[in-house]
Amino acid sequence: MREMHPTESNEALRESVVEAILNPMEIAERMAQLKNYFGMKGDELFTSEHLAYARMSYVRDTGLDNDMTLFLQAITPETEPEFIRLINSSGI
Repeated sequence: MREMHPTESNEALRESVVEAILNPMEIAERMAQLKNYFGMKGDELFTSEHLAYARMSYVRDTGLDNDMTLFLQAITPETEPEFIRLINSSGI
């Protein structure tokens, strides 16, 4: 985050991270963006393979990084199974 915003204060960066990663509505919106990126509808399952591809290609393919890189980096190997479970069970 610091590399993307070198002049921002630590407090401003912290607030940005909280908004981008920890806000439940923001998480749901980003989950929807990921499913839309793959053209998913209804109960189509989002997989670890989709997540890996999105990590490599989302920003390049969409031409914008609305902190999606930060969001995707926040999904760690330890939290990935729960993320996959949530994206597939939350009605998104």
